Amino acid sequence: KQGNASAQYNLGVCYENGRAVTIDRENAFEWYQKAADKGHAGAQYKLGVCYGDGRGITKDEGKAIYWFEQSAKQGCADAQCTLGVRYHYGIGVAKDEEKAAYWYELAAKQGNPRAQRDLGTCYEEGRGVERDRRKAIDLYELAANQGDGIAQYNLGNCYENGYNVKIDKQKANYWYKLAAQQGNAGARRKIGLRR
Repeated sequence: KQGNASAQYNLGVCYENGRAVTIDRENAFEWYQKAADKGHAGAQYKLGVCYGDGRGITKDEGKAIYWFEQSAKQGCADAQCTLGVRYHYGIGVAKDEEKAAYWYELAAKQGNPRAQRDLGTCYEEGRGVERDRRKAIDLYELAANQGDGIAQYNLGNCYENGYNVKIDKQKANYWYKLAAQQGNAGARRKIGLRR
């Protein structure tokens, strides 16, 4: 109540997740708003999520983008990745694969596994960047080593089919098994085909 943005953000998290208080998304939104107005990057990201999903407030894609951008400009990797996704699919903004790749890259450099995986897909398919399967594999490996099931599946696919790597069924199987443990349906089918 004294205006500490970090405390306001933390209180918002408590209300959002029911930590020591009853879950109250409207209250969470209000605390995120207070902290976001003071420039707290994490609260700005959370506010974008609230507006994007209609959590505690009426859904508003324009306001979601505004808050994601405010957070992303401060270096919040989650906000940067989210903007990448939104530009990639045209959610609340015009579809723009170059902007998607730009935001993915900023988040990927900070170690965000979703951004690493999605940027890998951009390089694999030549979306918003020049096609480069070697870069795609490097990015998939970064994300896969952090437990991203889709990146693990993609990496298995690269090794199975020899996409800019030597075909290696053992490595493909290794990555498919890890992806299957994450619940990846495609990987489960691949493992089933190999038995």
